[in-house]
Amino acid sequence: MGIHINKIVIDPRSSFQYSSYYVKGLKNLVSWYRIVFRLSPFQQLDDLGNNFRFIIIDKNGDWHKFFIHTDDTFHLRMQDYQWCDVYGCVNTNYGHFPKHEYPKLVSLC
Repeated sequence: MGIHINKIVIDPRSSFQYSSYYVKGLKNLVSWYRIVFRLSPFQQLDDLGNNFRFIIIDKNGDWHKFFIHTDDTFHLRMQDYQWCDVYGCVNTNYGHFPKHEYPKLVSLC
């Protein structure tokens, strides 16, 4: 059973040069009017670099927080890892970050 999406909130500081593919994928899930760019839910977090943050708000009002790490390195951004529910990584290295120790880490390649 999937999430029934009410709204998607995207951090406007996201690097759209590196994340436009993900934005397009989100747009394919919902109509544009359900996607908003708003800083307030992300203000307490550091700058993104070339990465992407978004929140899916379901029909019950529950938040599902996602971070997509698009950097060419395999390090983890610990503040973002602690913040999110799912940490997607383009260059995942389970040798350095074992899945059993980092259960939110998902390989995107």
